[in-house]
Amino acid sequence: MTKTIKYYIIVSIIIFSVLIILSQVNLQIKGEYTYQIIAWSWIVFTLYIIIKFRKIIYIKIYAIVLLALVGLSILPMAIPFFVIINFLFNTDTIQTIKLNNEYKIEVNKKILAMKRVYIYKTKSKFLVLEKNDNLVRPNYSEIVAKTLDINSDDPNLYNYESEPIQNAKFITINKDSIGIEYQILDKKKIIYHNLNETYGY
Repeated sequence: MTKTIKYYIIVSIIIFSVLIILSQVNLQIKGEYTYQIIAWSWIVFTLYIIIKFRKIIYIKIYAIVLLALVGLSILPMAIPFFVIINFLFNTDTIQTIKLNNEYKIEVNKKILAMKRVYIYKTKSKFLVLEKNDNLVRPNYSEIVAKTLDINSDDPNLYNYESEPIQNAKFITINKDSIGIEYQILDKKKIIYHNLNETYGY
């Protein structure tokens, strides 16, 4: 086994071990694209290993296993496959707005889920780590309807859902709710979201 392959194995073990441990303790590495950079670096390194050492039998087996896993992810309606693609290109996150040093919102659209506004409370931990607590995740259509004063059953609401949030400001928070002022299509509205309310994904 060459030093390059040993280095690849060690780095892969460290990367996956650290990510698993962080997920278990609800921590993540700071930066909006940090995980995409790590993932793409690993993919490029993996392709380099497979191409350079393709004549080694266990590298061939490893390549076949990786291809098989990608193929299997396509079988169940291709949902796992698209989840991976969306993660790699960060297409789930449509908008990120930092409200202040403690709170931020993300407009997010996950596979087979409604478009939602995720409101996070961010706490810095150990320099490069942070903890993001998801306080609420209301439907984006609800935010649009309230901000533009449109009835939730108005057929035109669907067209307005493609409009981005122009601005958002943190207003207040207490033990029961958090208030955010949204601006969409130059209209502003302060909306209070109940904390710890159960929402689907």
